[in-house]
Order: sequence, then structure tokens, then C-alpha cells
Amino acid sequence: MRTYLLLAICLAFSANAKDDGILIIGDTGKDNKGQAQVADAMVNYCQSELCNLGMLAGDVVYPTGVTSADDPILKTMFDKYYNKLKVPFLISIGNHDYGVITNDWKRGSYQLKHAVFNRYFVLPHYYYLHMTDNAVIAVIDTNRLFWFKDTSRMRNLIDMAYSLAKQQDKWFMVMGHHPYLSNGKHGNAGRYEGVPGLGWMIKDIIEDHVCGKAHFFIAGHEHLLQAFDGNVAGCDTQLIVSGAAAKVTKIERDTPSLFEAAKLGYFYMKVEKEEVRVKALDVENNVLYENIHFKADF
Repeated sequence: MRTYLLLAICLAFSANAKDDGILIIGDTGKDNKGQAQVADAMVNYCQSELCNLGMLAGDVVYPTGVTSADDPILKTMFDKYYNKLKVPFLISIGNHDYGVITNDWKRGSYQLKHAVFNRYFVLPHYYYLHMTDNAVIAVIDTNRLFWFKDTSRMRNLIDMAYSLAKQQDKWFMVMGHHPYLSNGKHGNAGRYEGVPGLGWMIKDIIEDHVCGKAHFFIAGHEHLLQAFDGNVAGCDTQLIVSGAAAKVTKIERDTPSLFEAAKLGYFYMKVEKEEVRVKALDVENNVLYENIHFKADF
């Protein structure tokens, strides 16, 4: 079973691209005006900026995921909006993608099948690695972690990705659906929805395998745009929550943040060898937040 780690490594879509321009979205699958606005904003932005990779942090299909192997809904929820960007999107599966109770595992497998037919929908496994010239990205399935499923395998995957990034002096990023910190209604890992212990496995794995190792942890789940310096919670990793690609909800909590906005939009990362520029943009491509991170500072 160890071969899954190797089989799930994705090579960069374009071997010639030295820098990466990464579009970061989450909680997309509404097929509504908001989803169209954010998708169109990205298309417009990429006419003048480098865009060669996307990251979609889960909840690809609301409200209960893909219902069968023959269900064409991903053509509506993903292909219609994002194929026109002509960049591959790394997919992380979210809780809504797994049905009403969020543990209908076969629904996730239907999304894996879509990846076979659409090269822009990158999902070779429920958790996998992706490598570019400047970054190693571990994509994990936090909903499986929520249900204590495949925990050891994902720990190993993150550790392997970290080792690769360190050996090759690359940026290390981890993406999963559930956030570590959030000021929305769902709140922080280990206390989601204000319930003590809820999501503790996600919290445990992030603290043991992501914090202080990954430069960035990217999530969705919360329908907001947020950026945190994880050090406010003892986690030496930059945290991005990008779940406002179709709908927004209220800011309800007060964990100190670098930025937060209850606006439709997305994040953009320009990844170079020694620096990463992070932006949050709204549907008019107004820059709501911008920060530059230098590898030497980590």
C-alpha cells in the first residue's frame, strides 16, 4: 500500500514555467451568480498576470456532492466555470462533496473519475503531491481526517512532501478543505462550531505535521477571505482561507488576523524561488490585501 505515495505525485503541468501564478479558490459548487462573478474575475486577471496553476480547496459540488458515476454535475459545477482559464486546478475534496452526513465515501470516488476525462481537474487520489519548479504542494483530505480515516497515510504524505521541499530548497504548501484558524461561523480546528473537540484530528495533524514545516496552509470551508499569521496560535505557518468563490457569510469571531473580508473573491499567489507575493482580490479585481513573504524569513 506504500505505492500510493508515489502513484499520487503529479508533475507540474508546464515544465517550462519557472515562476508560478496560482489562483486559489474554495467552496465553489453553487452554479450561481457569485460563482460566475469570481470565475470571470479570474479570467480577466489572467489576461495580464501569470496564471499557470489553480488550487480549489473543496466543496466542489453543493449540497451533497456527485451522486453517481454517471452524474454529469461536474460539467456544470467545474467545467463550465474554470475550463476557460486553461490552467490545471489541484482539487481537495470537501465535506459537502461527501453527502449529507459527509461520510458517503463513494461520492468522492466519482470526482476522481472526472479527473480522468478533464485535465484541468487534477485529482489523482484523495490526497497527493504536486511539484513545480519552486514548490512542493501536499493536498490532503481533511474530511477523511475529520472521520479518522487514512490518518497515518496523510501524516506520511505530508512528511514526505516536507522532506522533498527541504532537500530541494522549495516552498512547501499544504492544502485541505477545513481551516486551522477561522473567524467565520465554523471557527478553529478542534473547536469547530464552538464544540470542544470537534475536528481534533485535523488540529492534531496540522500542529504535528504542518505547523513550522509548511510555509503556507491553504483551506476553504469558511465562506470568507482570510489570512492569518499562524504564530498567533503557536503555529509558525502562514494560513490562508479562501472559501468565497460563490457565497459569503459573516465574520463572527475575533482571532487576530492579517486580513479578513466577507466578500466574494479569491487569492492569488506569485511564487518565485525566494519570495511569494500573496493577494486577495474581489470580483472587480480590486486588491483587498497584499503581502510578500521571503523564504529567508521562515
